Amino acid sequence: MKQQAIISIPLLVAGFMACQLPFPADFNRIEEKKLRVIGVTYLPTPDVAPGDTVTARAYFAGNKVIKVDNIALAFNAFGDETGVDFVETPLTLIASQSWLPDSFQYTFVLPDSVIVREFNRYPDISPARDSIARLLLQPKDSVVSYLATLPEKDRYEKMDMIQKISLWSSTLFTAYAKNGTSIRVFSYFAVRYHSRFPEYLTVNHNPSLSWMAVYRVPRSNAMGFDPFFRGPDAAVFKQYLFNAAYPDSVDTQVVIDTGCSYFLACDNGIQYRDSNGVIIRDTLWDLETNGDGAPVHESYTYKWFYQNGEMVANNMDSLLVIDDYASGPFAEFKPPTTTAMQHFSVWVAVTDRYDGSFRYRPTGMAVKGVSGEFLYTDAYRKQYP
Repeated sequence: MKQQAIISIPLLVAGFMACQLPFPADFNRIEEKKLRVIGVTYLPTPDVAPGDTVTARAYFAGNKVIKVDNIALAFNAFGDETGVDFVETPLTLIASQSWLPDSFQYTFVLPDSVIVREFNRYPDISPARDSIARLLLQPKDSVVSYLATLPEKDRYEKMDMIQKISLWSSTLFTAYAKNGTSIRVFSYFAVRYHSRFPEYLTVNHNPSLSWMAVYRVPRSNAMGFDPFFRGPDAAVFKQYLFNAAYPDSVDTQVVIDTGCSYFLACDNGIQYRDSNGVIIRDTLWDLETNGDGAPVHESYTYKWFYQNGEMVANNMDSLLVIDDYASGPFAEFKPPTTTAMQHFSVWVAVTDRYDGSFRYRPTGMAVKGVSGEFLYTDAYRKQYP
């Protein structure tokens, strides 16, 4: 079997540097011969509390994954240019489900005592934080009843301490590809008590992806095109590749014509304007508060990935290319200039962030992939025989 690599999700760049792998020239292009991990999501939310039941789902692309095993749990796991420092503990699963080669999920229960146990490994943990962590081993009702007996000032101080008790954590697994390669993957999540006390503390949710679409735009209108801030335009054609609310609207056969530019877009998870110019807001657009208590919205980073269905004459410059420089909810793509390339796959991975939050705020993620087919007009085939 070929040498096993270690990568981290979503910090893929750090993972490749850690194991000194050659970095791909075009990282968002998926190659058929290489096993790739698009992302790992934690459900029902990435905000995990001790004692929670958690489901992690990993999404794969490239060389077909045939097996996932050796699933483990680690704490305070970090990667740098010299390696990855963590201690693995085999993870006892309560369930798993496979959609290989596309995805695989596993479900486990995080131990109630995980934070107290990890605190015991660090002698510099303050007695006050250790005391709060031990208090939180009690049932929620008991903790809430205790907090209710405190004067308001003391109660706010306790809640402030609770929200700062958190722990970097990760799950690990090994994925095996059809071509005999394997990779060891670790994905970060943060353990804290917010989801146990949503009445008092903010809970981070995963971003939502409810649709993905292709926009066909006349080249004369393509400069500065933004599908989320535009008025009605009869010359622009929108075609859904995925639509959770209206699945009958989906058409994955994309017509490629001359004189047109093409854009991929997905639900930006924050806000967008519909065809009538009305602003639509995502109900899972999470809020935090800044120093003066004013609400502040999180922001999102998007990463687009693509795979050509046919490797025509090994000429990558003639195949599908996505320009993903802005890390936003839409990206321009250049259709193939060889019409023998007919099939494609596209993925988008969305992560959230809030720059002003405490450093252990968990990162939410959503992943969606679609496959489709290019249909070339006669004019396009004539231009690119």
